[in-house]
Amino acid sequence: MAVEVIQRAEIGGEAGERADAGVVRTPGTDIAARGEPALWMLGGALALGILMILGFLILVVWNGALAFWPKPIELVQLADGSVIAGEPRRTESFRPQEGQVAVLPPEAQAAIAAAGGLAERTLYRIGNYDLYNEDFRWVSSFERQAVSRPADLVLIERLEWGPFIGRIQGLSVNGAARAPAELSDAELARLHEAARDRWQRLREIERDQIGGVNRRIEERRLELRAIALESGAASERHRAAEAEFGAEIAELQKEHERLAAEAGRLRAEDAQRQILLADVTGETKSLPLSAVVRMYPANALDWFGKLGVYLSRWWEFLSEE
Repeated sequence: MAVEVIQRAEIGGEAGERADAGVVRTPGTDIAARGEPALWMLGGALALGILMILGFLILVVWNGALAFWPKPIELVQLADGSVIAGEPRRTESFRPQEGQVAVLPPEAQAAIAAAGGLAERTLYRIGNYDLYNEDFRWVSSFERQAVSRPADLVLIERLEWGPFIGRIQGLSVNGAARAPAELSDAELARLHEAARDRWQRLREIERDQIGGVNRRIEERRLELRAIALESGAASERHRAAEAEFGAEIAELQKEHERLAAEAGRLRAEDAQRQILLADVTGETKSLPLSAVVRMYPANALDWFGKLGVYLSRWWEFLSEE
């Protein structure tokens, strides 16, 4: 009986093996168990982050191209007889007030009526804030009488008060006035470069070197004070430290005096280099040549000149404070 059961089991096993011979079995697991959803989510987040960074860089470059690329300067003669000069920034449509339209010539009123009561205006960056108390000004189309772009208009970027737009009237060197006709572009550029180098040296002395000397003197004073609190002002340790620090502080004070004298000499020399400017109305302004960061004839620049101004502005943006 036992032999019969064993034979049947063997026969059943052989039949099962024959039945499964044509079936390929693979282990099956859920994709969540292998972490594939999280992997795809992390990959998508990484791709989105890279796209956002690239988009931000493109936005910075685009805005930089708009902000740093030099624009022309337009000289605008207005209907009231006045004149302004500035960089045109943008033009838009607006609806003038009824009181403004009522005093306009008939042809201007007809043009506004034909446009559905709308007119155009342009925003000019006129600069010269120290003269006008405003940097920008809107000029409507019915205010403009004539627009030109003179080649002698210069945009001057200054350390203070923003840009100055106008003309160079002359240069004063050691009290001797020189007219623009007496100055070549190369000589003016050389004098300006020397003035900027002098300003950089003066800033280095006042901000870094003199500041460093003052900091070291203060450190020695605090160290001496700490020794006095720990060991007493009459202790041998305090007397030894006072003698040591006193000699060092005396040397530091001599260095401070030397740097202050050099700064005073540079400041006096800098005051002897003055540039005289005039806006389009004839109002003049004098300032040290070292206070001019950059100057260029906006309407006389070729493409390479504009590229040079553009790259210098980018370098200033990336390297200066």
